Amino acid sequence: MTHHDLDTWRDRLEQHAPGEAGHSDRVSVYAVATADRLMNGPDFPGRDSLADLRRVRITAALHDIGKLRLPSELFAPDRAWSASDVRLIREHVLVPDELADPELDHEAIRQHHERLDGLGYPDGLRGLDIVPLARVIAVCEAFDAMVFEARYRKPKSEEAAIEELRRGAGTQFCPSVIEAFVAVQPLIQPLVL
Repeated sequence: MTHHDLDTWRDRLEQHAPGEAGHSDRVSVYAVATADRLMNGPDFPGRDSLADLRRVRITAALHDIGKLRLPSELFAPDRAWSASDVRLIREHVLVPDELADPELDHEAIRQHHERLDGLGYPDGLRGLDIVPLARVIAVCEAFDAMVFEARYRKPKSEEAAIEELRRGAGTQFCPSVIEAFVAVQPLIQPLVL
């Protein structure tokens, strides 16, 4: 996937669901730094190449690309989500068919809302059944969602968001991914808009 291709998909997502481009960019930066910290450890054994980090970047940047499959009115700023809207939004983990690229990890995108305790979606996977990159994206996305304002809540401080991640260690999130993220977060946070 070229930079132009990535930008094109990111721009389509931003037009469809305003605010997603910034979120995607931040999650991508967090995920690359976190994965780099984890590489050659138990969560990313034997992975240490720039190609692996490129795949992390592309997959993390497009982790919410499945929102293009959903009606754009779901993402209107003034829309209150019904229970049926929430069920529909959970389908965003499915990648559009026209986005078949070997550098995009479809499995990680599908699993980025799974939880270690099996209470996530779409498949209720547990623990190490969740691919490593999905575990990284889950932590990075959760942090970003907490520190930036959303339609349904005010932003938390970075410190409060990290504490929330740590409270979810072992149930929602992978503890080693949280600690890798916490180690790199102070270095990358000022760079992200």
